[in-house]
This record gives sequence, structure tokens and C-alpha cells, in this order.
Amino acid sequence: MELNFLINSINEGGAEKQLRILSENLKYRSLFTLEKSDYELSSYISLSNHKQKTSPIIKTLYIPIYSKKISKHLGKNDVLISFMTRANLVNIISSKKSGHKAIISERTNPTMEFTSIRSLYLNLIRRYYNKADYILTNSNGTKKELIDNYYVNENKIKVIENHLDMDYISKSKNEELGEFKKIFEYPILVNLGRLNMSKGQWNLIKIFHHLKKINKDLKLVFLGEGELKEDLISLARRYQLKVYTRDMDISENFDVYFFGFQNNPYKFLSKSKLYLCSSIWESFPNAILEAMACSIPVISSNCRYGPLEIFSIKADIDDYDKQIKQELDFGILMPMLEKKINKKFDNSLNTQEKLWIETILEMLSDPHKRDLYKGLSFARANDFSLKKIMPKWLNFIESIR
Repeated sequence: MELNFLINSINEGGAEKQLRILSENLKYRSLFTLEKSDYELSSYISLSNHKQKTSPIIKTLYIPIYSKKISKHLGKNDVLISFMTRANLVNIISSKKSGHKAIISERTNPTMEFTSIRSLYLNLIRRYYNKADYILTNSNGTKKELIDNYYVNENKIKVIENHLDMDYISKSKNEELGEFKKIFEYPILVNLGRLNMSKGQWNLIKIFHHLKKINKDLKLVFLGEGELKEDLISLARRYQLKVYTRDMDISENFDVYFFGFQNNPYKFLSKSKLYLCSSIWESFPNAILEAMACSIPVISSNCRYGPLEIFSIKADIDDYDKQIKQELDFGILMPMLEKKINKKFDNSLNTQEKLWIETILEMLSDPHKRDLYKGLSFARANDFSLKKIMPKWLNFIESIR
């Protein structure tokens, strides 16, 4: 039985990074993408000339064509593991013609993920997901989401958490900062991930504006690209913060730094004071795990899903409803912040924002507590190392044979 992979694209992103690591550690025949990708991988086959900027409506309408194309490459002796919702639908539909075993992997919260074509995707998930042979999720929260909202057969679902290449991160985090070195002589608050609606980074800019009034040395660093970049830059300037972007000469005279996508984010994470996650929704955030692997304390919103399960070994799924401050085993969980970006200057603070500011200041002013969470972060990250998670993949693949 031949193993194959399918994903929307293999460019930057959490699911993409997970698949790249898997492809380096599992023997497979072919890796298919729905779009053209920048990364060079062996046995890589693109099913279209679509790119990241191609309209999501066009990509959705193209699902039957993707399915027809991929079915020509597969047969009854093939297993196809797909990542991300659109690729999952292609996997299931194409399997009815080729006869391959369809294993889908849901890496997000589908209820929150889709906007312009939301109702269409949610209906497609309800219609097709139960037709997959097996369904993988990376958190118990997402598993519950599929069962409760999409009526997926619980017996088909298996949870395999995201994995970390701890050896690679350990080497990478020691790389020299070069021209960025002077910036990290200041206390840095850092966020890693796409600049989009799911990450809620506009909240961090507002909170940082108030933090600067108390600690002028603080700096805020964003590592990532995304469709909200210009809106976030504009918002920071409305708060009278000095903004750095990569087309400028680097210096320590800025307040908010947009470093863009970095091949090695670990050298920045490891030299920051705190990692802040303001996500509105997730499934099992890679960025939090990567920050913890760099021994940095993490403060995160209690979004659906992931942070709760990372911070607490005995997490109760119902605790996602607790929108209060919780100092858990491995990180600090905070109430959710504003779910939509307010592009106007708003200097007033609500109860949740005040609590975030108090918590961040407390962590910055207490080196003993910060050191405690540094150690806890690293210890927890090791629970998701390749050595711990890869056997779960190997056991699962062996079981379906």
C-alpha cells in the first residue's frame, strides 16, 4: 500500500510546515498540491496553476476538476492523507473514482475559518467528511467541533497533535541576529503567524500602545505576512507608534516591527521576553509550540482550539468556555479580545484589555516567574517532539494497512 500526501499548497503556514516535516520522516510516493508552491520537494505534483492570491471562489469551484486530475494518479493500493479543508474535499471526492483510501486531516476550526463562502463549505463538510475512511485532528477541541457541528462519526476520528523538530529548533535559535541585534537589547513582545483575521493581532497593537506609556523601552515584533498587514501598520500609526517594515533601514528607533516571513523565526523567539497569542480561533497553534521550544513564556487567548490543551495536560474541553485569567501548568490563558479589527483610534480599555495589560506587566516585572515559565515552556514543547509524535503517525499508518 503506497502512501501519498495532498495539501492546498506547501508554502508558509502551520499545516504546511507540519506536512513538510512529515514528508521528511515518512516514506511516500507522491505529494500533490492544489496550487503552485515555492518549496522544492521530491515527487511534488501541482494540480493547477492557481496561486495563493487566486480567488477562493475560483478555487472552490475547481474542486471537481482537482478531484478528476488526482484520481488519474491513484488506485486501490494507494492511501492519500490530505491536509486542510479544500484538499480534504478533493481527497474524498476523488476516492470514489480511484478507489484509494481517503484519510483527511482537519487543521483548523471550520466554523470560524470561512467567510465569503462560509455556508457552502460548512455544507460540504457535513455532506462529505463522513465519507472519508479516517479523519485526523490535531486537538480534542477540533474533534469535538466535527462531532457536534458536522455530525462526523466519532469512531472515524483520531487525534494526533502537531509535532516539533526540537533538534532543528535547538540549532536554529542560536543563529546570530546580525542587523537585528540592537533591537533585541530591548524587552521584546513577539507574535508569530499570518497577519489575518484568525490571529487578532490588532488587539496586541492597542494593548502595546498602553504598555508603552508605562514602559517606554518595550518593543513589539510581528513575524509573518498576510492580508491584514497594511491595516495593522495603519492602525499602529494611528496609535502614534513608530512602525518598521522591511523596506526601511533597521534601527532601534521604532516601536512596532513587521519583520515579515522569516526562514528562521527561532532566533527571534528565543531572544524575546514574552510570546503573545491573541488568536480568535485556532486548532492547535504551531506558533505557540515553537515559542515554547525556544523557552519563552507564553500568554495566550483561550480561543477555540489548542492553547488550553497545550497549557494543561488534563484539559477539560468545557474549559474553552472559561473566559478568565488562568495560570495553568505551562502557560497563562487569558480571555478573548475583540473579534473584529477597529481601524480607528480607540483609546478606551475594556475589562479584558486591562487584564491583559496587568498580566503582561506582571510577567515583565517578575524575573522569577518568567524563569519558571521559561522552563515549563521548554518541558512542554518536548511532549510534542518528533520522537513523541512520530510513533503515533507510524502506528496509525500501520493500523490502516
